[in-house]
Amino acid sequence: MKIAVGAAKGLTYLHDVANPPVIYRDMKAANVLLDNDFNPKLSDFGLAKLGPVGDNTHVSTRVMGTYGYCDPDYAMSGKLTLKSDVYSFGMLLLELITGRKAFDSTKTGGDKNLMKWEQAHVRPIMHDVVIALNHIASQHYIPDHDAKIMSSPATPSSPSLQAADLSPGKQPLDWNTRIKIAVGAAKGLTYLHDVANPPVIYRDMKAANVLLDNDFNPKLSDFGLAKLGPVGDNTHVSTRVMGTYGYCDPDYAMSGKLTLKSDVYSFGMLLLELITGRKAFDSTKTGGDKNLMKWVCRCWTF
Repeated sequence: MKIAVGAAKGLTYLHDVANPPVIYRDMKAANVLLDNDFNPKLSDFGLAKLGPVGDNTHVSTRVMGTYGYCDPDYAMSGKLTLKSDVYSFGMLLLELITGRKAFDSTKTGGDKNLMKWEQAHVRPIMHDVVIALNHIASQHYIPDHDAKIMSSPATPSSPSLQAADLSPGKQPLDWNTRIKIAVGAAKGLTYLHDVANPPVIYRDMKAANVLLDNDFNPKLSDFGLAKLGPVGDNTHVSTRVMGTYGYCDPDYAMSGKLTLKSDVYSFGMLLLELITGRKAFDSTKTGGDKNLMKWVCRCWTF
């Protein structure tokens, strides 16, 4: 922890004290020097770049950095921001916590990349999700009043859970009702994953596919994209990528490898909708606010 705090303080100086701010761009274990008392110092500023000033939000530059530590948003867009360093520091922190390298060529498959390994081991199965939600349901929690959810009971014209801004005259769902919907949807996925034989990957978990009766009991609908899951020693099903933008698991979208945990990601997005009152993807908003996951990550990045 001493090493992590010291490295974080170094980045904080570059970002908040230096004027103009400096983007380190190469935060990695090899660049953190330690003295005999394990006090860290950042070294090798060969890739460092002056950060954005004024109203600018980023610096456009050729992508450079170290594989395994490089911020994927920067790698894909060429837009370098102070938060690119935060991502790299996060990878360093994962190394300190797990004892694994950000990228280890001696390992095989997804185990080579620490972030992929972490995601594979951290994302739970639906049975675990149900247990966690049942625990939450037993707690007395009052969500922020700004988290507004409007729902329409199942009717021919409006059959599904709708995450939307509160309309005049409508009351937001209370916390117990939100959890009731979440638990019911999670139980539906658990049945598909753990009871059905062979297991079924739903592949289209979203608010529009969760039907509600007048008592807000949820049922999953529209199995048009459902796929039989892997059996035996198989870990995934290779298939053309299909799903709904905003809910689709990015690992599946990038690899075409469909797993039971692809449904877990989509359910996580539905859960975020229930908690925040925002849509997984909202075309009426601008920039990063359109995508709920990006909005959440931005709100929780310090």
